[in-house]
Amino acid sequence: ESRIEREDSAITFGGQTSLVHAYPISIEWPPAQLETQPPVEECRAALRERYGLAQDVRLCVGVERLDYTKGILDRFQALEQLFERYPEWIGKLTFLQVAAPSRGTLPAYRQLHDECLRYAEELNRRYGHDGYRPVLMVAEHHSQDQVYQIYRAADICMVTSLHDGMNLVAKEFVASR
Repeated sequence: ESRIEREDSAITFGGQTSLVHAYPISIEWPPAQLETQPPVEECRAALRERYGLAQDVRLCVGVERLDYTKGILDRFQALEQLFERYPEWIGKLTFLQVAAPSRGTLPAYRQLHDECLRYAEELNRRYGHDGYRPVLMVAEHHSQDQVYQIYRAADICMVTSLHDGMNLVAKEFVASR
């Protein structure tokens, strides 16, 4: 049994009180950075050249801080399962994970970084061939303009946050297009 106090936006249960508030968020519309972005096809061509991607390869992206709450290792597992269940996607899909370094002085974050790199290398070793790499792990900061170029170039954006209540990546991906 719980007690709801609407005037105070509070819920009391088991002797503990939680306050509930709305924190609306949004993104600038239209994003100012889009005014300086080249067309989608130019963004795609630039990214394909930068990473050596063939024209027929679909590009899936993930963009966030390198943080355990973002589910980056889970994405790699999902990609691995995709290739196991649907091997016809091998050679036809590349996943670009842009992971801005975060809290790198903490051992748990360094360990996550190392795990992500190892997993990406393992997937590339198992499923890569003839210059094709299924995973591109880029652990560096990008400007908002660079992020919009990546979004515009991508076919798919993967957002898999495990404990993230205010993620803007999905909105930014749609807005960028």
